[in-house]
Amino acid sequence: MQLAADSGSARGLPRQVRDPLAARWYVAETLPAREEIAIQNLRRQQFISFYPRFRKLRRHARRQGTVLSPLFPGYVFIRFDPDRQPWHSINGTFGIRRLVSATNARPQPIPEAVIQHILARCQDDIARLLDSPEPG
Repeated sequence: MQLAADSGSARGLPRQVRDPLAARWYVAETLPAREEIAIQNLRRQQFISFYPRFRKLRRHARRQGTVLSPLFPGYVFIRFDPDRQPWHSINGTFGIRRLVSATNARPQPIPEAVIQHILARCQDDIARLLDSPEPG
């Protein structure tokens, strides 16, 4: 799995995150079809981000091919420590509409079990989908 950080993809936390346990995952809503622009701009600001996609079969005019489609269209995941990093700058990042939060004061972190489940199903930010979906 590759997570976007300061120089391309990095597996560690940026320098400003000293306590890895304090850094949590958050969700940011992006502008329509601007997820990749948002990821690039977050990388420039030294934020770790995650944009999971999946391989989708696309058919058009008797041609078919595989394209990468967003697993969660309109959303990206960002890991940071709100007490130590300038997270307010995320809302002003090109491609980002806003951080998802219950209140306007602070963003709401994602439960660690949820993000770990998503990360476990991804390799190089590409999700492995179930071969046969379960009913319901």
